[in-house]
Amino acid sequence: MKIELSFENRIILLKYKKENRKKLIFLKEYKQWFNYLLDGVEMEITEKTINDVEIVFLNGRLDAYNSNLVENKLDELIDSGKIKMVADLSGVEYISSSGLRVMLSSLKKLNKLGGTLKLSSLQPYVMEVFEIAGFTQLFQIYDSEDGAIASF
Repeated sequence: MKIELSFENRIILLKYKKENRKKLIFLKEYKQWFNYLLDGVEMEITEKTINDVEIVFLNGRLDAYNSNLVENKLDELIDSGKIKMVADLSGVEYISSSGLRVMLSSLKKLNKLGGTLKLSSLQPYVMEVFEIAGFTQLFQIYDSEDGAIASF
């Protein structure tokens, strides 16, 4: 069996030969992932400080490709003495187990220092992932950035 991936009009096609017959299979479920690879979408991270609370805005997919970028940024902020943080996830449309690991790791680091990481503005899919993983029991989650900041 020969398997070949080809990109045609940004649609992923899997061609394979079996018994001298060609079959073409459309892999719709992988279209978004391959478009992501083709576009080279990166996580955008911006930050601002209100009073002594650091707000970190994440925009993009928090997955295995971007989790190290986010982890490095959060570690940098923690190392600089920022112990009150809000992660605004309004721009995150997807989170993987790698993204969950980064959030949990940062929460634990901040808790050891007497601080915390609160989350705000989760998209419905991201909220569902947090619920399924049981992370809604670990994190304080707010509908808005303002609500999260006011809770400090």
